[in-house]
Amino acid sequence: MNESRDDRCGERARLASTAGYASDAERLASQYESVTFDRVHGAVLPYLDVAPCRAADIGAGTGRDAAALSARGHRVTAVEPVAELRAIGQRLHQDAGISWLDDALPDLLELEGPFGLVLITAVWMHLDAEERGRGVRRVAGLLSDGGRLVLKLRHGPVPAGRRMFDVTPEEVIDGAAGLGLGLLHREHRADLHGRDGVTWTSLVFERPCPALSFAARVRAGSPAARPPIPGGPVPPRRHHDPRAYHMRDQPPRSCRSGLTLVLNWRRAPGPRALGRRAQGAADEGGDRAERDAERKRRAQPDCLTQGALLRPLATISARPGARALRGAE
Repeated sequence: MNESRDDRCGERARLASTAGYASDAERLASQYESVTFDRVHGAVLPYLDVAPCRAADIGAGTGRDAAALSARGHRVTAVEPVAELRAIGQRLHQDAGISWLDDALPDLLELEGPFGLVLITAVWMHLDAEERGRGVRRVAGLLSDGGRLVLKLRHGPVPAGRRMFDVTPEEVIDGAAGLGLGLLHREHRADLHGRDGVTWTSLVFERPCPALSFAARVRAGSPAARPPIPGGPVPPRRHHDPRAYHMRDQPPRSCRSGLTLVLNWRRAPGPRALGRRAQGAADEGGDRAERDAERKRRAQPDCLTQGALLRPLATISARPGARALRGAE
């Protein structure tokens, strides 16, 4: 007997990665909605300033972030495997125009891309190493060319009844780079709720356009392309390092055309420039004619010079005190 879709969705909702959320949904909903989207994602807001596109909030919880993305003009799919949180989100943000989906990492069997923007907040640390490997491949495959992935990692003590793993930013960065995703931004900050020992890391990645795919492969294997460790030595950056494009102070705009061209051209001369060139050529031709005539004139000896060569003008005596005698006529 084949398993129905509802049965499969129910099984995914009971994954070990979601342990502890269903029984604590009301309290968690109050905690999530007590802080605004802008406060939680303030450092990455410039990278979310993209043209309206399909967006996915994976692990949407109560839909706070999904509603904010929808308000910015995106067509948002909120993915949440915990039925209790999903029901609260549908009630709180019923007018936000969000499409809700019962699905879960790492496989996301129901979610269909591509997406120009994917948001994953406080989810990645629930996956073990094998699940994270599958998950990053699946998420990378959901991004369109020029699409961006915003991922927030939680660090610190594990609450009772939850399953969490210690995930370093370097692991995520290396895994994304191996799939051609370039790092745009990295930030570490304290917990907004003031919980002891809890900190957060925000990472922003971008899938390059096809014209930049080779640069992405170079970037994935370049030690100089890795972001500097806070407080550590800054790696040397060469002028041809492809990562220099991604680590600028101002975030780059996403590529929507699918093609990047670098053009180098010279301005075509106008009528005045052409006239000046013609006049210059004429002047140069006149000067050349004058120089040729001067060379011919110098090559032909004049009469005085020729006469001096044939007949001396005076006879000089070799005797001491003798006067110069006038030459013969």
